[in-house]
Amino acid sequence: MKTLPLAVRISLLMYLAYLTVWMATCYAPQTPGYQPPFVLWIVDLINLYIHEAGHNAIMIDGIQDRIARGLGVAARAIGAPASAFRASSAENPLEARNRFLRLPAVFHIGKNFDRPSEYDAPLWQGIFDSAYTRPGDYLVQDTATWFIASQPRLLPVLCVQVNRTLSFFRPEGPDAVGVNVYVGLRRDTLRPLLRNWPASMLGARAAGAPAADLPSDTVLANWTVLLPAFSGVTLRAGDRIEDDLTRVGVIANADLTDLGWRLAVREVAV
Repeated sequence: MKTLPLAVRISLLMYLAYLTVWMATCYAPQTPGYQPPFVLWIVDLINLYIHEAGHNAIMIDGIQDRIARGLGVAARAIGAPASAFRASSAENPLEARNRFLRLPAVFHIGKNFDRPSEYDAPLWQGIFDSAYTRPGDYLVQDTATWFIASQPRLLPVLCVQVNRTLSFFRPEGPDAVGVNVYVGLRRDTLRPLLRNWPASMLGARAAGAPAADLPSDTVLANWTVLLPAFSGVTLRAGDRIEDDLTRVGVIANADLTDLGWRLAVREVAV
């Protein structure tokens, strides 16, 4: 029993020597009738899968580049010039200093350019050379503005048309313990998160009727807000929103998705 480990080691060394000699004298996978030892066959098979996976990734990158260039050619033929903006800070992403590109672009709804936009349809497909853009960029064409929600490989570019300009704030309470001054929602205690960000803000449903049920009663609105994510800024329930129509809302739910932020917002009376 004591000699068994030594015998196993000797056998392994002899087998490795055999494989080395075989590799040096008989390894020719391109020849007909090639039959390697089982261990070398397994190694060759693994190497083949690794090689093909890398080759396929290179092929997909090449195909994606051709698709992007083809979309750029189509946009030059039927599109109009658009300016591309990339936010460099949490304020004013459409400032002139954030413009990095001017390119032809076409935006459409549907597969065959067969229908116009609708009231509740902020999602569009963009046709432009997407090799120069990335999700989160804004595209401004005439009086319309979109942000890029996603650029999946081998698929159309998904864009969101914006209709409002929003600013986001977070209420902050006092740091001191004990008796403090009034700590309700006050403008001087709001910390700015994002300022003047174009976003899609569409009505979802009413917030419910007042209990009095009078003819002159009005209800507060609920909105669905879509906007791109910005690194370093996390929105959450309770954050305050103000739009360019001076309406005020509070985030009821904040979902960060692969397409950006999707917010459920409730209007508040001020």
